Amino acid sequence: MNPNKNIIKNEKIMKRSYENAVVDIMLLILLIAVTVSGVKLHVLISHGHTDLHTWIIIHVICGLAMLTTILLHIRYHWKSYISRKILRGKITFLLSFVFGFVVITGLVLLLVISGTDTKLGLVHYVSGLVMIAFALGHLIRRRKIFVKFVKEMIASVVTR
Repeated sequence: MNPNKNIIKNEKIMKRSYENAVVDIMLLILLIAVTVSGVKLHVLISHGHTDLHTWIIIHVICGLAMLTTILLHIRYHWKSYISRKILRGKITFLLSFVFGFVVITGLVLLLVISGTDTKLGLVHYVSGLVMIAFALGHLIRRRKIFVKFVKEMIASVVTR
């Protein structure tokens, strides 16, 4: 076998691992941003504040960025996802379901319903908290892989 083919294959694998680690780190950062902005909105609404525009914009932008990043994450794991290997895990299955629900309720709130203090807004908030719990469970179950990717990424940046 041609050794150059092995080198090219290994470089592709390393590039994909690096990209996957970047996506995972972005997801973690965006999860924190969406959580903070969502809780802040909930607290402001529950205390009767009406000047929510900035926090709504932050929450929507971070939420859309998170949606895009999750789609990239799923793309990286599509073969495992579609073969149901990933969906066999209850946490990942429930995370997928709850995430879809949060996206739908968020889009309905953004595009259809005007006003922030609604029952659907509360449903979106509570389901978002449930999604966060499942996302953390998903991350904890894969922490060794995540830490390995982060270490590889840091090592590759340091050695450049």
